[in-house]
Amino acid sequence: PTLTSGLGNTLTITGVDYDPATGSGTVFYSYTLLDNEMHTQPANDTALSESFAVVLVDDSGTTIGQSLDVTILDDVPQAFLPEYGMLIDQVSDTRTISGDLRFADAAGADGVGDVGFTFTEGALALDANGNRITLDDQQLYLYYGDDNTQLVAKTGPNGDVGFVIDIDPETDSYSLTTYGVLSNHTSTVLSNLSGVGSAGNINFKGLIDVGGTQQDVLMSSTSGSINSTPTDVAIGNQWIDPADNIRFDFLNGLVVNAQSSTGFSYSSHNLFSSFRQSIAQVQSSNGTVSLTILAIIADNDNVFGSGDVGESYVPLSTSNIHVYDKLGNDVTSSVTLVDNGDSITIRGLLDDWSYEVSSATQFSALQVSSASDSSPFALGGFSYTQVLPEQPIELSYQIEATDGDGDTIFSNLQATLYPQASTLEGDDGSNSLVGTAAADWIFGHGGDDSLSGLIGDDALSGGGGNDILDGGQGNDLLSGGTGADSFVWNSGDTGVDRITDFTPGEDQLDLSDLLMGVDGALDSPELASSLTDYLSMAFGASTTITVNPDAAGPLPANQSIVLEGIDLSQAYGSSDEATIIQGMLDDGSLKVV
Repeated sequence: PTLTSGLGNTLTITGVDYDPATGSGTVFYSYTLLDNEMHTQPANDTALSESFAVVLVDDSGTTIGQSLDVTILDDVPQAFLPEYGMLIDQVSDTRTISGDLRFADAAGADGVGDVGFTFTEGALALDANGNRITLDDQQLYLYYGDDNTQLVAKTGPNGDVGFVIDIDPETDSYSLTTYGVLSNHTSTVLSNLSGVGSAGNINFKGLIDVGGTQQDVLMSSTSGSINSTPTDVAIGNQWIDPADNIRFDFLNGLVVNAQSSTGFSYSSHNLFSSFRQSIAQVQSSNGTVSLTILAIIADNDNVFGSGDVGESYVPLSTSNIHVYDKLGNDVTSSVTLVDNGDSITIRGLLDDWSYEVSSATQFSALQVSSASDSSPFALGGFSYTQVLPEQPIELSYQIEATDGDGDTIFSNLQATLYPQASTLEGDDGSNSLVGTAAADWIFGHGGDDSLSGLIGDDALSGGGGNDILDGGQGNDLLSGGTGADSFVWNSGDTGVDRITDFTPGEDQLDLSDLLMGVDGALDSPELASSLTDYLSMAFGASTTITVNPDAAGPLPANQSIVLEGIDLSQAYGSSDEATIIQGMLDDGSLKVV
């Protein structure tokens, strides 16, 4: 007999083994799910249960009953890692790449629900190292597009778009599109304002080797003495009063020099693209701060203030100003911005808020003046950013993936934008491209290419065709692209190499020159067993293969290979290393002789 439950699932009694002498026996059955069960969050997000009443009747009509209980466990998404994106960029035209999201296989029996970004609307666009990203030297901010599957980085709510990352959960893919010259800016953060004074020059105070760099900042004022503590800076007394001013010059080689008119000497100024500073305290609990900002392209004399004829001002506009509350939320719309020509006045700042100046025209000094309608206040720590010339921009943004009944898991969508001017490129033909002893970025594009990075931490992308990629020594990032690609290691190679798109049964790991003493005469099972002395594997969202070139140990060895987004134990149906190795030998994914 077959029973159908309220959930639509079926129970079929397939047999009965009953002993009349003992009055006991065994019921054999099969249970079939109609479809994936939706486990409502959060009450039954781990299991659902249903019960069937089973009654046995013997020839004499005697009955015995028992309840057959079935528990349906909720599977949850497994860890996954989207394909790493590699794009030649930092050019004025539009560039696009696409990659595999890799969530469909990790979602489990409940299937794919949704995949989206988790950033805060209006947040600064930062690279993976915390540096700011700009479009044509204008700061970018993160906004959602049509929904949470779109990350749009643009210069403001209605500004120019720098790049877009678009996730498509239905096709298990994503695309990355850039729309102009992107740059990343290194950020220096300064939180200790104590500084170094110079006897007899109380209107100047120096901050030496700020933020762990060899750069310096000179604080000065034409309205009074610099009064700073580790956490704030003011003029004269504890406060910056109306009509007070303070100037910050970004310098190199700042030293105390009693013979100088300022008590300091320095070698040169540094140029910066943005400056952000907090309001450390306001005198009145209900007070608001109004201040005027002047960005200066300074000369290298000892005349400071705002009237030096050898200096020029950056023509700031209100679009160059952003204001943040103490939690980092953009509250620019809550203040009043007044464009004075070269300078900008901000009215309505509160305690613990911060203001930010960012400009396509870089500046080397900044002056802050208290407006006539301002409550007395003190300024706090600050940060500033410099443009990094022609460096790769690493992107990494958190995504949240949800299965069909609401179980979630987080991952990161990552890519690197490589500067075209410093990238070695092939064409649609078959190219042989060789790098240098430094870090190289090599893209083969179409054709059957041979790419060699030599020494250094290289990035190699084969593109279309059946390519050979040899990263050499160093920690290399390798992408075969479409086609049957071969990843090669040579004797003496070391490092941690990452392969972004390895496909078992199609691509190949060639360790024949790296491994020593392998007996190629062994049959496949014996060879696979012997290779467990050479290769050790760790499984998860990615597979890490640790290579011991001479099989003598001890581990860890000097060469590791990370197959990103690929769990070889799933691909070959076993976590036994010998079984996986034999499978890879049999399908051509591994070459050792």
